[in-house]
Amino acid sequence: MNDKRTKLIQEIFNLTTIIQKTCPELYKNLSETPLFISYEEKEIKTEDYRKYLDFLKNQLKEFSKTYRKTKGVNSIKTYKIL
Repeated sequence: MNDKRTKLIQEIFNLTTIIQKTCPELYKNLSETPLFISYEEKEIKTEDYRKYLDFLKNQLKEFSKTYRKTKGVNSIKTYKIL
């Protein structure tokens, strides 16, 4: 596995852990979110990992905005990874 792919996988893992610990409602929904990876491909490409990481970042960002509006609080921190 190349270094770029390894780094992306680690970032995905780290962000998923943050989501799991701070936003359990969002974390539950991640398993229901389909990945758009072609079944025709034999392996997941580095670009697929990058797109998934971007997707996770956007989900957390939007969840944080919605959470602040509905709860009237700012308890979800903005993480450096975003």
